[in-house]
Order: sequence, then C-alpha cells, then structure tokens
Amino acid sequence: MRYLITPAYFIAAVLIPLVFTFMLWGLFRITGHRDQKIFWGGLIGILGIIPVLSDLTIARGEFVNGVLRDVWIPPKIIRFLGGWGARGLIYLVLGYGLILIVKKLHSKQIEIRAGSGLFFAYLLLIAPSFISMVAGTRPSFNHFMLYEPLIFTLVYFARPAEDWSWYVQQFKRVLLVCISLSALFGVLAPTWSTGHALTLIPGFNFRLNGIFSHSNGLGIAALLYLVLDMADDTRSTLYRKLAWLVSMGVLIATQSKTAWVSMVLAYGIFCVYKFSILTTARVRYSAMPIIMGIFILLLGMGGLIWLIGMGVDKWLSGLDTQTYNSLISLTGRTNIWEITLRSWQENPIFGYGPRLWDVEYRLQYAPQFRYIVGMAHNQFLQTLGASGILGVIGLAIYVFTLVKLGVQYFSTTRGVSLALVVVFLTRSISETPFRNGVLDITFYAHFILFVLLMSMVANANSKKIMNTVVGKSADSREALSA
Repeated sequence: MRYLITPAYFIAAVLIPLVFTFMLWGLFRITGHRDQKIFWGGLIGILGIIPVLSDLTIARGEFVNGVLRDVWIPPKIIRFLGGWGARGLIYLVLGYGLILIVKKLHSKQIEIRAGSGLFFAYLLLIAPSFISMVAGTRPSFNHFMLYEPLIFTLVYFARPAEDWSWYVQQFKRVLLVCISLSALFGVLAPTWSTGHALTLIPGFNFRLNGIFSHSNGLGIAALLYLVLDMADDTRSTLYRKLAWLVSMGVLIATQSKTAWVSMVLAYGIFCVYKFSILTTARVRYSAMPIIMGIFILLLGMGGLIWLIGMGVDKWLSGLDTQTYNSLISLTGRTNIWEITLRSWQENPIFGYGPRLWDVEYRLQYAPQFRYIVGMAHNQFLQTLGASGILGVIGLAIYVFTLVKLGVQYFSTTRGVSLALVVVFLTRSISETPFRNGVLDITFYAHFILFVLLMSMVANANSKKIMNTVVGKSADSREALSA
C-alpha cells in the first residue's frame, strides 16, 4: 500500500491545479458572457460559505473553573474538508479577481467608476497597515492581509449594479441559511453548538454558537439579517415573519451584548425613518413596523430601568464570579486596552505592526491572554496599536465616508444605510469590524456594507445621468420648436 502513496500524491499535485485552472477559466467564461447576477450571486454565496468552513476547523472551548478546556475537537476529516474547502474557495475568488483586475487595468477604456470615493477611502484605511509591515516596531509580512483588499478591489472593478435591493435579497438568503442551520444544530447538537460562559439572561445558562466558533459571530449574522430586512418594503409574508422570528430568537440566544445594543440602535433609526414617512407622506402606511421598533426600544429601556430599580449590584451578585468579573472589566477589555496602548507608545507613528495580539505577542506581553485574545477588542485601539497615528487618520477618513454615505441614502434605503453604519460603529467599541487579515464572518459583514454602499452610489449616479440626459433632450426640443 505504501508504494501507492507517492504516485497518488503526484497525481493529486498534477490534477488539482488542472481542475482549479479549468474551474477558474469556466467561471471567467460564464460570468463574462452572461448576466452579471450569476457572478454576484456566486461571489456572495462563496464568501458566505468560507467563514463557516473555516470555523468548522476550530475546536470548541469552554471555561471550567477559570481554565479554558476543549469540549469538542474537530476530527481530522472535518479539519481537512473544512480547511482545504475554505482555501480552495478563497484561491478561486482571488484567482478570478486577479484576472479581472489585470484585464480592467489593461483596458483601453479609462473611466471614473461609481464609488471611487468610497474605494479610495478604503485604500487609505488599509495602506497604513502595509506601511507598518516595514516601519512598525515588529516588521513582518502576513499574506492574509492581501485577501480582503483584492476582494474589495474586485468589487470596485466588477461594478455592482444599480439595483441595490437585489443584493440585499442575496445577502439575506445567505445569512438566513446560516441562522437556520445554527438554530437547527442548537436543538439537535446542543453540546457542539452552545457554550455556557459569560451568560447574561437569568435562567438561561447557555449561549448559542451554532455553526460558528463563537456566539458573537452568530450574533452579527442574525443582526445583519434583521437590519437588511428593514429595507424590504414589500408585503410581509408568512415566510418573512417566520424568518424574522427565528433570527430574533437566535440573536437573543447568542447573548451577545454588543449585538443587542446595535439592534436597539438600528431599530431606533428605523423608527426615525418611519416617523418621517408618516409625517410627510400623503399615502397611508402600515404602522406595524414602527410599532415593532418602538416595542424593541421600550423593551431595551425597560430592561435598563429594571436593572437600575433593583440595583445593578444586586443583579450582578446573582451572576457567577467569572461573568461578574468580565462585566465590570468589559470582559477583560480594559486590561487589553492598557497593554495595547503601551505597545503603541513604543512607535507612535507606525505602531507595533500587523502581528499585534498574535500568539507570539501574547506570550511576550500578555501571557494571561495567550489562549483567548486575538485583537485589541476596540477598533480605534487596534488600529492605533498596529498602525499608529497614520492608521488612525486612515480609519477616520473611512468612517467619515461611511457616515456620509449612510446619511445620504437614508431615505432611499428606508434608514438601512445609516443603520448598517451605526452597527459597525457600535461594534467598534468592543470589537474590530474593520480589521484586515481573516476572511471570517466579520469580514463578510464588512463585505456586505461595502457592496451595498457601492450599489447605492451606482444607483444614484445612474439616476443623475438619466436626469441629465432627459434635461438635455428637453432643451433640444425647446430649441427646435423655437
């Protein structure tokens, strides 16, 4: 049997590149000669599958008496299929992206594309991280940092269509599949799909992870579905109502505090939009969405008042010691922030470098967090620590651009554009939603925001061109009649 191993590896080494090349050629041919919806539907679906496949290779850990222990270790076959499946899809997307980018750059037609301002702001966001590879305290190269910029450049050159609502529907389908599977596994395989650390709801001693490695990942998926559903102005069907209920139930079951706060703020923005419609429009609109939004806001405020009324200390005393300590220190984030600031002070302009909070960094500067922390848990401090003041400038420009576009398309998107931006800003307080390096669910959320804003800009640009053409035609007719 061992004599067959070498020929098998040789055959695989020959066949796999050939199959990959054939798939890449086929994808390029199909998307180049048919409706672009095939390309975008495939890209949205593939990038949605990658985080799930990657998370299947990660062991599920649980804190037992303050010690992190593995409660589930993926079998070798799962690690192989998940790891190589994710890599294959990543390389397929990157290969196609490189071909398209090179083709566009060598094209004789040079044009200013819709969304150039957003794309340029994104380049300013990521450029300092590449500079810190050379000028940082710990210079290093990480090839994973090339993936997101290549994909976002592919989005820019592929030019999302003007029908932004079509993209909303595609993203909702992918997110709903992840949410439904997570809910299903929560019932069928609770040991694998749930955790018991840092629970907040009295009586519910579990947090739903689902098909993701952490409950916060599932929380952002459910939150994004609920926010995107606000953009749908069609009649609410039984399917939509069930999907909303499942997504809301999953979001609550994750016990992700940041996602909960983001949800309340997003529905608050939606209420502002509905109030503006009810006060300015002459036609009658259903009051149910605004009632639901007000109910969620009142529920959040009622919970806060209840905590104040009974005494926060009294409520906290009912929690376990681990949860209590995590809450008073923002789940240990205050210590993480202090360590990050000390690293930044060593190189204020360029920062520590892209290896901030990797395994080697944790072993040297924060051995107490060696197994559980992989970032600064704050976007501003993560950028400041990794890329210095230069990185913060780029981050500020990008955030300003996002806020500007969110406000600009507030009415067009029923408040969803601004709600999405607010979700990212809220998550920036305790997470790093703009971090470049891993194609996880956080990347996919950023991808959703980027594509939708690109499509909204294209939609507005198309209407502007149409109005200009109509205006010129009217002027020509008036000149001829004169």
